[in-house]
Amino acid sequence: MHTQSTQVTRGRCAAACWLARVRGATLLIHEATFEAALGHHARAKGHSTLQEALQVAQDMGAYRTVLTHFSQRYPRLPAGYPSSARPWRQRPLLAVDGAIVRFSLLPRLPALMPTVAAALEELEEQPAE
Repeated sequence: MHTQSTQVTRGRCAAACWLARVRGATLLIHEATFEAALGHHARAKGHSTLQEALQVAQDMGAYRTVLTHFSQRYPRLPAGYPSSARPWRQRPLLAVDGAIVRFSLLPRLPALMPTVAAALEELEEQPAE
């Protein structure tokens, strides 16, 4: 897999002591509730922006990152989600309700993100009932 030992962590803040303990984690699961423009709302409510979550992943050197809680109301790709210009192995994964993923598939999951993104965009384009 990624390293000799596997470490999974979930994050909400970038405190130096926390980052030191989880540096090089195999998997970071991080909420990304707000878009960058709503950073003040994120801080007021104890949440993170997409950009803050991605920065934590970069700072800790996480092998894979799963973003959660990115839309409470709409099944859509979070605004600011890294474009396809970013190498696919560096793209964060998006959590989908009910998804179950085998840990052994982590190396290949980023390749699925264009399909997940397309499905979310298709759902967003459908008229509300």
